[in-house]
Amino acid sequence: MLILSPEFVDAFSRKLINLHPALPGDIEGAHAIDRAYEEFLAGKREYTGVMVHHVVAQVDRGEPILSEKVTIQKGDTLEDLENRIHAVEHILLPKAVTKLLESNM
Repeated sequence: MLILSPEFVDAFSRKLINLHPALPGDIEGAHAIDRAYEEFLAGKREYTGVMVHHVVAQVDRGEPILSEKVTIQKGDTLEDLENRIHAVEHILLPKAVTKLLESNM
């Protein structure tokens, strides 16, 4: 994970987006999939998600562009969850880019 300086983020305000494997306001920062899976194993979580958001100086706190819930299924391994999240990411990111491009036309 790369954290951009506030000066860089400010210079490109609303021109930077990030793909993050968690829902808005949920698990911020690195290792979100691992952390969600650990919470699932501890009985504290039934789902996680994916979001594409505008980048702001605070990590993973930018305004969401799109997000989608991902259910963690009984019997899932960490690899199962990672694969399901990555499949959603591959769909959500192009949709978010398209949404942004269409809104700027």
